[in-house]
Amino acid sequence: MGKTVGIIGTIFLMFSVVGATLGVRLFIGGFTAGDFLGAIITFALGYFIVFLSIVFSNLGWVLILASLYSFSKVYSESGIFRRALLSTILYIVGTIIGTIVIFGRGFFSKILGVPEGDFIGVAPYSWLVFFVLASYFIYRSLSLLAARSGKTLFRTAGILLLASACLLLLAGIVTAAMYSIGGQQTVISMRNIIISTIFIGLFLEFISLMALAIAFYTVKPPQYWRLGV
Repeated sequence: MGKTVGIIGTIFLMFSVVGATLGVRLFIGGFTAGDFLGAIITFALGYFIVFLSIVFSNLGWVLILASLYSFSKVYSESGIFRRALLSTILYIVGTIIGTIVIFGRGFFSKILGVPEGDFIGVAPYSWLVFFVLASYFIYRSLSLLAARSGKTLFRTAGILLLASACLLLLAGIVTAAMYSIGGQQTVISMRNIIISTIFIGLFLEFISLMALAIAFYTVKPPQYWRLGV
């Protein structure tokens, strides 16, 4: 049960990474579209695909959390589930904060006296910080599962997932730094480096999820797992 749920969860997450990658590509295409209508269509399609990727991501993490709960019971190690649960909570908190910043940017800009457009840039960075923290705790959870099960591929998947989160955060920090130094034109001039960093981060995340799916598939829990205990 736990193995199957974990595999399905990682497949959902892989779909979400593919969707996020395609969404980023469409957003970039919207900026470079030759006509206004083409830009609007490209942006709308990008938003729709990103929305689907978010849905798949949430479903995937719920299933993986359920799978790790099963493993924590099998190996009598509550830390596997507790760390995964903390990771999920951090991810949700980051998403909520990013959403509040985006939809409440008019309110915050009046109170703080900061241009409304600046809050749009804050939202993804705040989410990325929580994503890195969430990735760290899922890495801790998978490392503990690797120690208990003897399947080191769980730990490898956690390391790759944490590395991908750090790369995405690095891309965000570089973008913010370039914008503060030289404005939008500096960001545009550095876009190839920034985009490459984002795609490398997403690629690492996809590889980590493949490793996680293989680990779930090949792990051999104790005999009483099959007995439903």
